[in-house]
Amino acid sequence: MTLRKTFSKLVPIVLALILPAALGYAQEEDNCPSGVDYQAWWSESFDEGDYQDAVQAATCWIAEDPEYDFAYAMRGRSYNALDQHAEAVADYTTAIELQGDYDYYYALRANAYNGLSEFDLALADATFAIELDPDYAYAYALRGDNYLDMEDPTAAIDDLTRAIELDSDYVWPLATRSLAYQQLNLLDEALADAEAAIAIDPEYGYGYTRRGEIYYLSGQYDLALEDFEMAGLYNFDNIFSFVYRSIIFNRLGEVDEAQFEWNKLLRFRTGGEPLMAGVRIETGGLLTVMMFEGALFEVGYEASAGQPLVIALTDIDPDAVVDPLLIVLGPNGLPLALDDDSGPVWDSRLSFTPDEDGLYTLVITHAYAGSEGLVQLTVIDDIP
Repeated sequence: MTLRKTFSKLVPIVLALILPAALGYAQEEDNCPSGVDYQAWWSESFDEGDYQDAVQAATCWIAEDPEYDFAYAMRGRSYNALDQHAEAVADYTTAIELQGDYDYYYALRANAYNGLSEFDLALADATFAIELDPDYAYAYALRGDNYLDMEDPTAAIDDLTRAIELDSDYVWPLATRSLAYQQLNLLDEALADAEAAIAIDPEYGYGYTRRGEIYYLSGQYDLALEDFEMAGLYNFDNIFSFVYRSIIFNRLGEVDEAQFEWNKLLRFRTGGEPLMAGVRIETGGLLTVMMFEGALFEVGYEASAGQPLVIALTDIDPDAVVDPLLIVLGPNGLPLALDDDSGPVWDSRLSFTPDEDGLYTLVITHAYAGSEGLVQLTVIDDIP
């Protein structure tokens, strides 16, 4: 899934206020302390990334004034940041009912619908936000990102270009347009956008990820290694930076460095201990696992050199949205390939031809769009 910029409206922060964030209040109206500026509490909690506390603050804010649309919208933003997209949609809908035709609320709800893979509803809300304000850069960027998730990179480029025209310093649509160009194999255009994003914000980790992928696809491994290192520097939990660097070092025969990068990923997932190690799958087989936040499963597969395969990792949960990530380890236990979104929507689908006979490992984990739910692994022969 493409990374989304959390769009923010500035909310005043009362710096001298002693906030109750550290007290661990449950998200209930009867846990609202008196004498507190709930808007300032929400703002500080949200800005510090304590989204659970921000939900509680906004809940108190709503209890204080149940007709205040902005409080519902800010609680919706907090839920969205927690990947509780259904709750976010409910709050944004209430804000819209109270306020009426406010482009910002429709754009926020579009983002939440996208998180639920409700792409038609997301498209409708983003389009209506644009109708309300034809110069709303964020709405164009959202709709472009939505088109990309709907596997229409050409339409995505049109909207992302409009967002960039309206706000030339807006790095998110630049990086997202880079990905759209990459999907169309227009690597020169993709590279130009990634470099433009980095020039605007030299600490924008997503920009380095985009450029690193382009260098990787072009075989410029030294440059790719540098960019993925920078991506990890500015987004310390950027698992793609670890995996790509491990793949590249493995290809270059630098096994110790490859293992070091792979160990970084393992520390972020299940505390360094893969799940289901020892389980195997055969050609034509199916394996279903329950994904959860931070999970990483390892499944063995006995492969024959030169036999093309299609390996798929699919979200099959009717009640959740999962963004599966598939990684293939070679017989030496180090990464050879990965796929994030080549299947429908956010599913993984990888065409892979083993170079040697042996036991390969298929790693099942998740990217960023959703981490909890049922996913299914399949391996079939790739027959032309």
